[in-house]
Amino acid sequence: MQVSMTAALAYACRCSPPPVADPNAGPAMNLYERAYREAERHKWLVSERQGYDAGEGAIREWYATRWPHFCRACQLQHVAGRVRWDQFDPATFGTLHEAIASGDLLADRILDRVDAGWENLHILLWAREWGLPMKAVLTVLERIDVNRARLDPNCL
Repeated sequence: MQVSMTAALAYACRCSPPPVADPNAGPAMNLYERAYREAERHKWLVSERQGYDAGEGAIREWYATRWPHFCRACQLQHVAGRVRWDQFDPATFGTLHEAIASGDLLADRILDRVDAGWENLHILLWAREWGLPMKAVLTVLERIDVNRARLDPNCL
């Protein structure tokens, strides 16, 4: 059974204390370091599957195919208040925690679409087509700020 990121975030938010009020309190994770570890893990898996060291090609493959979604997922973790990432604005940490914890259906649907790779324009068109309250949709989109997740992978 596959669980959406939003459902997992909602469960985690209900089962844990709310995000800290001070976004500068406690350690923050470095997205670039974590990404490189994920790319190395991918290299190891590819090497195991092929039976020989896949080398830097596997690392480049991970960045080419998985980097954008990885950054987007980290941004969603950040605004949900689950993981504080150094590369995202501390003021946005946990901005959607209450909406997720309360079971806000609109926020849940928007988070699912962002996680699936939808862009702001696609979500706005979807919301208009379904007659959803645009002010509420815009509020959620502003809190997610998906464009902040477009980080340069060459900043390692």
